[in-house]
Amino acid sequence: MTSFPIEHNSKLKNIEHVEKYIVELLYHLHEIEPEIIDRPRLEYQYGVNDSYINQLEEHRVTYIENFDDTVTKIHFAILSYLNFLELTELKEIFKNNFIHNFSVYAARTEFIFNEGDAQQYLKYLTNLCNFLSVFHFYPYKNTDGEKHFENKHIIEKILKNTGVIISKKETAPKNEAQVYKAVKDVLETIFPSCIKATSGFNQIAKTYHPDILIPEEKVAIEYKYAKTEDKLKTTIEQVYADVAGYKRNQDYTTFYAVFYVTDDFWGKEKFKKVWDAQGFPSYWHGIYIVGK
Repeated sequence: MTSFPIEHNSKLKNIEHVEKYIVELLYHLHEIEPEIIDRPRLEYQYGVNDSYINQLEEHRVTYIENFDDTVTKIHFAILSYLNFLELTELKEIFKNNFIHNFSVYAARTEFIFNEGDAQQYLKYLTNLCNFLSVFHFYPYKNTDGEKHFENKHIIEKILKNTGVIISKKETAPKNEAQVYKAVKDVLETIFPSCIKATSGFNQIAKTYHPDILIPEEKVAIEYKYAKTEDKLKTTIEQVYADVAGYKRNQDYTTFYAVFYVTDDFWGKEKFKKVWDAQGFPSYWHGIYIVGK
């Protein structure tokens, strides 16, 4: 059996650690990308109204500063990785594209339009993925992985546009069923598997039935409707109480809880703080929608 020197084993562990760290940071950047793209709209919508200054400030701290900090970390991690492997030429390419004359402001304000799903994405993040795609640890390297990631992005976009979908209806919804059925109609045109998906999550004393299931993407979606601030708080607590019933398994690995409110009781930033304070598992994602 071949044995390696301690120094060699230590270097391998460091390399593996940095690889995992880069992937974690990349996932995080993709997770907050929609909020960064949404910033110009928020500034246009709220900038002239003094009552929303605090919300804009919370958004800046929660997402803008978070994005800037994550960009700094991932750049340092990539440079460390390239140094570990002594990839001098690749390091120069990276520095020329992401270090020299780099502007983090441009990184979060320059967008590209994807005709495939008619959505905007950060040009910086797209370029960073293109650079990282040559490495074996790149998480979206195979075709299936890339497609799954794109589909998840599409699902999140649709869920976050619930208010727009509902606004096109002739009458305002009066309950959560009217909300999720309108969204399901849209999802069915893209993900046919959710048309007849009715499986439940069976537990000893109760069976849990999500409002929308997308089997091909292993996604389950629960909608909640709130007309008052107290009802909103109660529904979040109810969803958290049901988390144990919606156990992650081989069939469903990602869960969304979409809260449709008839008035902007909290704002996105306060909703996120309340959601985080509940301690939901990482595979659960809360979305706050203000209806009209």
